[in-house]
Amino acid sequence: MTLPFENDTSRIVKKYAKHSISQSRVKTFLSVLTIALAVALLSGFALSVIGMETEAKRELLVSSQMLYHNLNDEQMQTLRHDERISDSKIYMQAANTQIENYLVIPVYIEQNNSQIVMDEIVEGQYPIDLYDVAVDKAYLEQLGLPVELGVTITIPFYDGNTENFTVVGLTDSGSTERVYSLFCSKQYTEAGSQFQHSVTALAVQFAHADEMSKQVFEAMTKQIEADYGIPAQNSDPNDGFLSSLEPNWEDIQIVMIFSFAVLFVSYLVIYSIFYIYVHNQVREFGQLRTMGTTAKQIKKILRVQGRIFCVYGTALGLVIGGIAAFLFKPNGWSWGNTAITSIVIFLLVYGMIWLAMSKPAKIAGSISPIEAAKNTGYESFPAVSKKLHRKITPFSLAIMGSSRNRKKWIVTVLSLGIAGIMFMGGTTLLSSLDMERLTRHGLLEYGEFEVELSRNAIKNDPHGQTGVQLKNPLNEDLIQTIAQMEGVAEVSEYKTLEAKFEYNGVTKKENITPFTPDQQALLEKYLVTGTADYSTMSENHEILVLRNEYADYIYDWTFHVGDTVKFRWFDGIREQETEFRIAGEISDGIFEDDGGGKLFGKTGFFLLPEELMNQMMPSGFNFNSQLLVRMDDLLQEPALRKTMNDLLDTTPMVTMESLYDYYQDSEAMYQRTSLVIWGLCGFIMLFAVINLVNTLIATTLSRKHEFSVLRSVGMAKKQLRQTVQCEGILLAFWNICIAVLIGTAVGYGIVRYLNYVGDDTWVWHFPAVHFAGYMIVAILLPVLIAAALIHLLEKKSIVQQLREID
Repeated sequence: MTLPFENDTSRIVKKYAKHSISQSRVKTFLSVLTIALAVALLSGFALSVIGMETEAKRELLVSSQMLYHNLNDEQMQTLRHDERISDSKIYMQAANTQIENYLVIPVYIEQNNSQIVMDEIVEGQYPIDLYDVAVDKAYLEQLGLPVELGVTITIPFYDGNTENFTVVGLTDSGSTERVYSLFCSKQYTEAGSQFQHSVTALAVQFAHADEMSKQVFEAMTKQIEADYGIPAQNSDPNDGFLSSLEPNWEDIQIVMIFSFAVLFVSYLVIYSIFYIYVHNQVREFGQLRTMGTTAKQIKKILRVQGRIFCVYGTALGLVIGGIAAFLFKPNGWSWGNTAITSIVIFLLVYGMIWLAMSKPAKIAGSISPIEAAKNTGYESFPAVSKKLHRKITPFSLAIMGSSRNRKKWIVTVLSLGIAGIMFMGGTTLLSSLDMERLTRHGLLEYGEFEVELSRNAIKNDPHGQTGVQLKNPLNEDLIQTIAQMEGVAEVSEYKTLEAKFEYNGVTKKENITPFTPDQQALLEKYLVTGTADYSTMSENHEILVLRNEYADYIYDWTFHVGDTVKFRWFDGIREQETEFRIAGEISDGIFEDDGGGKLFGKTGFFLLPEELMNQMMPSGFNFNSQLLVRMDDLLQEPALRKTMNDLLDTTPMVTMESLYDYYQDSEAMYQRTSLVIWGLCGFIMLFAVINLVNTLIATTLSRKHEFSVLRSVGMAKKQLRQTVQCEGILLAFWNICIAVLIGTAVGYGIVRYLNYVGDDTWVWHFPAVHFAGYMIVAILLPVLIAAALIHLLEKKSIVQQLREID
């Protein structure tokens, strides 16, 4: 806005700003590149995190939010018409059938207009006729039959019936476990032989559930249970959906910290570019002031340039970041999220540029014509020496040159130093990761093979782990077979019973672990409060609690000695219910004890006297849920692993994890982590390189006249090149000092913090090889840049350079 008596000079200011951009190509290129890199980093990282969340939520939109078991017809029909329920689907499961070395589970999924997806038919259709079925492609491969529609399969069921089915549909779960679903028709559930004693469940979605808080959702589901008389043990909420109702503060904090770091480094680079630009254009700004340009207009010139750089850099960066995020998580892409994220990033970057240019713009606006005429290109001269003469060398000239432009050098060193700190911090993490400790986590710290009940079999069994344990494959015969294998030193058994506990308003599935009288002394050693007397606990129906710190982290409350915990479990015939009083609390320090870690490393929240646990199930029930196999000679591991795999391939409902498998997974994870760290370090270092290039170019070109004078009084080309290179080496020296001192401290601090929070897979090591490489690059880079700049200057004669006036 202009007053009536003022001239509108805004068009002239904008035109001059654009002209300055076209003339200062180095400044333009470096500024746009810096902004584009910052925006690409911010948008790529933020959109990737949002994409993961979006993909998970989209999957949850087509999954059930609650599964109700053992409902009668009246409950099911009235429940489906409840206005609080927006969608539902009936799911039925018959008894498992073991055939040779695999398991077959007859299931039925209601085919209605529901959006709830359980198992997707990828070829053909869902069965309609009595003996039509759909199966997984892997099942036909298991039978050695063609993977195509129309194939006839024969199933010898556990009850003695043998029936033939025609495959009319195919699924493709990708599962490698030998547990296969046999999808049957509605007709078969009514007239077939296998669904007479099946378990029926109703999968439901609630109206507007995704808009509720976790507390409101849980209150609503409890009210529904009360309204329809549904026992708590017959309600199975989707834990993933429950988690999605609360913000993921950990991801939010990571994005905020990362964004702050990128914006701060970008701020330093943009500030340095414009500070050096203003410093080198003092005479030009003075001439503008002589012609009548106001301080406000000069500031506006720089602001306009900043806005133009912001628009071009942000646009380029958003395209790069968006493409990277899409390639990372295509199923999580959302134009709405992308638009909102782009606007937020643009505002953040615009604010960062505005702050970065505030000081340079203020300096430019305060320049007077007289100051511009006096300007020599240096901020200050060194103090006058009392020496009548001094030795002039390339190195001494480099020191004088850097001391006369301290602010420029401080900003450049600071940006280089931050890059060095991040590099040292990241490489310290890479060097400090102990692969042996990373691989040997959990029970594998005490053995080389974990043999456990198949999670897929547990998931598909209507009674979960207990249903699988009724025909437990981890029996004495299997244990003896493994114990007799060459190379096996010990086979340890781990027993658990799956139950639902109710405490402090929370209902969750949890495994109860037994302990024996022989283990009482160890437990008392780590007893925090209460008692751990086996006999007393057995008589008084009491239980011990562990992992209270984890309970506090997950539920925001802890178990208290003296309280009672209600348990519900399936005893092989019917659902049972009882209460145990909490007798004592065991410290998490027991897991760091060699004996305690091995005995109770897989324990959840509860330890129960073995006598009481035996009373909860029929006599002879096999509680085994896991075996640990230990070797004495790791050289025999490949042969034993092959023998174990051959044995377990013929044993259904059992899977194996080996130290070798974990090592391969850990190695792959280490490589991915390394790529992420190197990528981030590379981007941040690129910011620093941009600043270094800008500093050396601006400093060298602004001193063309000075260099020409030196050459005219006898300085050789080699000496001039060495002078500029020494200035670069001085930058490298301070950069290396900051990196090795502060960067090493940061890396050490990160490792110590990880150890403090309980992650002992990190053992601090100084990244000597990486640091040596960093030193070489830090020294060579300014040397090469300086050599290239001097080569460009030498294209003009000394006389031509002396005639040029900056």
